[in-house]
Amino acid sequence: MVAFSPLRPGAWLMRRLKLPGKLGWCAAQSLVAVVLAVMAAPWWLTAVACVLMLYVQLVLWLTLSHDMALVARSMQQTTQGDLTVHASLQGHDEMAEMARSLDQMVYKLSAMVADIRSNAALVAHAGQSLAHGNRALADRTEQ
Repeated sequence: MVAFSPLRPGAWLMRRLKLPGKLGWCAAQSLVAVVLAVMAAPWWLTAVACVLMLYVQLVLWLTLSHDMALVARSMQQTTQGDLTVHASLQGHDEMAEMARSLDQMVYKLSAMVADIRSNAALVAHAGQSLAHGNRALADRTEQ
C-alpha cells in the first residue's frame, strides 16, 4: 500500500492509533495550520503546517482505504466459500482488530466444516455397515 517511502512513517503511526487518536492528529494539524494563518505567521511556517496537515490526512485516507479494501476482499472470498483466507493487517487499530477477528471466524468456520465432514463420513460408513448387515441378514433368512 505505502510503497512511496515518505508515507511509511505516517502509516506506521496511523496503524498504532485508534480512530479517536487518528482524528485527533488530523484536527491538531488543521488547527495549527489555521492558527498560523490567522496569526499572520511567516508564509513558510504556514506552508509547512499546511503540508503536514495534508500529509496526515493523506496517510489517514490511504491507510483506512487500503485496510478496509483488504478486509472487504477477505470477507468476499470467505462468502464465496474460500476458508483459506487470511486478512493479515499489521497494527493495533480497529481495522487490524477486525482483520484478526475475521481470521478467527474463518478458522472456526473451517474447523466446523471439517467436523461436519468427519461426522458425515462416519454416518455414511455406519449406513454402509448397516446396509451390509441387512443384506447379510436377508441372505441368511433366504437360506
